[in-house]
Order: sequence, then structure tokens, then C-alpha cells
Amino acid sequence: MQSSPKMIEIHKIKINSVEEAFNLENEVTKVDRDVLLYLNNPRYKDMMTKYPHLKGINIQDGDSKPELLVHLILGTSEYARIKTETRPRIGKPGQPVAELTRFGWTLISPGKDVDLTNMFLTQTSSMDYENLCKLDVLGLEDSPEGSQQSVYDEFKEQLVRRPDGSYQTGLPWKGCHPPLRSNETGSLKRLNNLVTKLKKRPDMLKKYDDVIKDQLSQGIVEKATEKADGREFYLPH
Repeated sequence: MQSSPKMIEIHKIKINSVEEAFNLENEVTKVDRDVLLYLNNPRYKDMMTKYPHLKGINIQDGDSKPELLVHLILGTSEYARIKTETRPRIGKPGQPVAELTRFGWTLISPGKDVDLTNMFLTQTSSMDYENLCKLDVLGLEDSPEGSQQSVYDEFKEQLVRRPDGSYQTGLPWKGCHPPLRSNETGSLKRLNNLVTKLKKRPDMLKKYDDVIKDQLSQGIVEKATEKADGREFYLPH
């Protein structure tokens, strides 16, 4: 998983209700983007007509634009603070649910076939910032679990083409891992065990020997004449 430093601005704001003497004080995280989020216009007036259980509900947002700009996103903890004891309006399965909050009526996605693409929640404390980044709202991408992209990127950075046309790169090492001890002893032990088994099959041992001699003659492998200096790694076979 990769990480990148980024300055995050956290501000204290007060949100006032237009219908009652209520305000919500909270900390918000500033998103450094021209547009935070667009949502398709749900067209509340049409919904009031379409669903009988929403009759009598007053939602002041009558904007007719096809898309609505989102300026502020509240998290689930803030929503719990603005809920009221008024019984929610619930229709048939799959229909929107209306709840009365301190800021007026709000419509919630139905409990069936929920469109999660529009259900973005922004946390308002620095402790929840990590979850916010997972939404990619801040332009930060969280690598999926098990992703090998960082390993591949490092491989490409180390890849060098030699004058003879061959390529050279470093062995893949796990990032932030302490230096490994030399595996010379273990590799020699495995090699000796393999030779012992092959001695019981002289024909197979000869085939192994022929392959190695052929690789030596073609320059695929070569004898290590110099003493290892620094990090070293031994291939068991």
C-alpha cells in the first residue's frame, strides 16, 4: 500500500436551521476540490405526487437543475444529533423514507436496491479522516487489499536495459522490512539434499549437469568469482 502526505484543514462551523432556533456546531474537513460532489436532482415535488405516504411533507429545495451541487456532507454521527422523535413516513418496500430532522424533512434512500454511488458520507473529525480517504473524495486512492501495484511500480523503476539488449533489475524485496540474514547455509543444505537424491538416479543427475554446463557455455549463468559485498542472496538450486 502506498502513502502520500497531504495537508488537511479542519475548521469549526455552526449550521443554523431556517425554521427553528437550532444550530449544530461541529468540525469539518476542507476538501481541496472545486466541486465536492454532484447528485442527480431527485425532484422532490414529483416525488410528493408519486408517493402517497409523502403527502403533506414540505421540502424547501425546489431547484430544477438536473444536477445538484453538494456543499457539505454530514456523517452518521451528526445525523443522529439532528433527528427528531417524529415518526418517519414509510411506504412500500423500495420507496423512499421521509424523516423529520431539526433542519426540516429529508428523504432517505429506500431499503431495496439502494444506489450506493450517491450515498457518500464525510466524517467531521480527524480520527475518521482515514475512512474519508477510502471514498477517494480527496483525490487519494486507497489500494485494495492484496494489490501488487506498488511492487510493479518499483520493478519498473529498477528495470535497466543493458547494451547487449538484456534487462537487469533488482530482486523484489518487501518494503519497510529489516535486512534479511544471509541464506547461504540453508541454500547449501537444500542443494546437498537434492544432490543426494539425484545420486540415486544417475541418469537424472547427468541431465541436471548437462543443463548447467549448457547454461554456462551460453553465458546464461556464470561462476561468482568475486566475494559478495553488501546484500547477497543464494538460489537453492
